[in-house]
Amino acid sequence: MNSEFLIYQNQTGDIQIDVRLEDETVWLTQAQICELFQKSKSTISEHIKNVFEEGELDEKVVVRKFRTTTPHGAIPEKTQTMSHFCCTFKSRHSII
Repeated sequence: MNSEFLIYQNQTGDIQIDVRLEDETVWLTQAQICELFQKSKSTISEHIKNVFEEGELDEKVVVRKFRTTTPHGAIPEKTQTMSHFCCTFKSRHSII
């Protein structure tokens, strides 16, 4: 498994997001998707819900849980599990 972290920055530099790249697939949290598209959490939640309900994508394939440490080491050695959404550019399907 090949995994690395990349930093996405838009042309004006006002949006910068650290993303997880694993085997040609970009994985973003819901918060990162909100930031990338400058949309509210409720808008992104509704879009993701509709994608799964309409069968456009299979949730078991495009959602993965990754363990992360708490922000800035707030609680030493504490990890949390966060859902990440698949944003692959290898195929014609993606969550976004």
